[in-house]
Amino acid sequence: MQLLAAFIIIGGAVSLVACSANDEPQLDQPRPTGEVAKAESPATPVSNGGDAGDLGLENGVYDVVAGDGQCTTEPPLATVNTFDGKGFGTRNFGTCVFTWDRHEGRTYTGSQTCTDSQSKERVTEELAITVLGPTRYTRAGGGNATATYGRCTGVDESSYGL
Repeated sequence: MQLLAAFIIIGGAVSLVACSANDEPQLDQPRPTGEVAKAESPATPVSNGGDAGDLGLENGVYDVVAGDGQCTTEPPLATVNTFDGKGFGTRNFGTCVFTWDRHEGRTYTGSQTCTDSQSKERVTEELAITVLGPTRYTRAGGGNATATYGRCTGVDESSYGL
């Protein structure tokens, strides 16, 4: 029996797949261990939409980070975002609800409605959120420059409204 092997690269992870010449899997071959790479979502936007709970982000206090940097223990209010599973709050806007109407890969595009902390009016803004992992995301839109946020650990989240 002839054994054929192929390397498959998915999201930077390399897997070795072994098959016989007649395309039957080799059951006695060792199985790879460790983290399994997940296939990215299709490039075609999904039109059914959803809410912030679909993003896979952890609830908490987030601050602007550079590269692979970490959030400081006491981030300044000027740059803080809070995520409560419903939306992305800031020092000026709370009770936020983000709903996405399409996504491509890890980027979710939609709108967010928040309460202005001064006027108490509801304000809606367009946002694009790119999920980089369960504790990191990039936020674009809403009148702000695009920035990457990382979750702050060791922070008293109640002092930020969570």
